[in-house]
Amino acid sequence: MSQMRSQRGRGATSDGLADPADCAMISPEEAGHLVLAMVSPLAPARVALSAASGYVLAETVRAAEAVPRFANSAMDGYALRARPVVAVLSTGDELAAPGDALLPGKIRDANRPALLAQLRRDGFPGLDLGISADDQDVLWSRLEAGASRCDALIATGGVSAGDHDLLKVALEKLGGGTMRHLHVAVKPGKHLAVASLGRRHVPAFALPGNPVAALVAYELFVRSALLAMAGCPVPSRPRIAAIAETDLPRHPGPKLHAMRVIARAGPDGIVRVRPSGGQDSHMLRAMALANALALVPGGSGVRAGGRVEVVLLDAVGL
Repeated sequence: MSQMRSQRGRGATSDGLADPADCAMISPEEAGHLVLAMVSPLAPARVALSAASGYVLAETVRAAEAVPRFANSAMDGYALRARPVVAVLSTGDELAAPGDALLPGKIRDANRPALLAQLRRDGFPGLDLGISADDQDVLWSRLEAGASRCDALIATGGVSAGDHDLLKVALEKLGGGTMRHLHVAVKPGKHLAVASLGRRHVPAFALPGNPVAALVAYELFVRSALLAMAGCPVPSRPRIAAIAETDLPRHPGPKLHAMRVIARAGPDGIVRVRPSGGQDSHMLRAMALANALALVPGGSGVRAGGRVEVVLLDAVGL
């Protein structure tokens, strides 16, 4: 179901912030560098060997003997980088939580369950902050309380342009001047804001309200930042060259299109991709079926048989 915000006016906003539609777009690569610059690895923590799966070593581990004749370790715990606890907040008066009555004018909150599920899959403990109303004081309070309980925070909705997009305003005030509102040359997911909250400088990521846009922005920008916080030396998804099995059409324009695709390797070892379904930013089924994102550059698309760069979301069964 669509989780879409109301139409916003262009130009200056009543909160005094510049409308990003009037600002120059930046490349996805530049946006990625700006997001990574907002985070730093968490302090090492000592973790028992039995609980160390999924962590990143913070220091070199050496065996007690060069060539032991039997399984041996002189340590019962290791210094590891902690995995960040990530809080997730949805914003919007129009949202109804799963299981709640869907009253007139309401839509389901798809972003929060999807992002929490993705965090679990990526090995990050998630903290559900629920849904915040479109009220500045309420939103401020929810963000402030959430930031005190987590290492990083993701919020969705209210980050584009207009008087009702309150999330960026709250981040501007809570972030003490650290908030950056980015207008990224990518579709979906062009609106993105980042800030450091509170005395602990908790990184906060504000993502679009449309579900696919939020998930694509998470994959392209937020996931790498969280892995960097966990000390991962290579935080990005693998990227490979593939062949378009069918046409990958797009509307002409300068933005990079992150198309949801299914990638399969043939007997010849060549990876071929085809769309996983509809490409509108509210079509979650295509995102759920996709195991890759095809990065279709500016222009009119990629014809069948053409080469395209893809980001592998799940290489199992490729």
